[in-house]
Amino acid sequence: MAVSLTPIRRIAPGNKWRRIATRSTRTMLALAGGYLIAAAYIRLLAAGLSKLGLNPGEAAYFGLMSGLVLYVVYALWVAATRFLARMVGGTVVAVLSLNVLSSTLASSGI
Repeated sequence: MAVSLTPIRRIAPGNKWRRIATRSTRTMLALAGGYLIAAAYIRLLAAGLSKLGLNPGEAAYFGLMSGLVLYVVYALWVAATRFLARMVGGTVVAVLSLNVLSSTLASSGI
């Protein structure tokens, strides 16, 4: 059995920490951004369905159940998206639009 003297491909120190930073950023964005999007979505559904005549407790419960599904879908999207700017931008736009829409719906007399 011959021993090879060629070194195993080593990870450069800068690349190792860059990958660790990228993974931790994605994880934190998935946790915090998913929470913010799910909370805004739950608020929107609770306000909208109660305006349509559903019991407010049932509307909030339905929003909570579907918000959990949205949280998982968002976490998968964060893991699949290549660019950090696209993740952050999409999160900010989604959270702001859901909050504006839900506050408008809650304050209007529909």
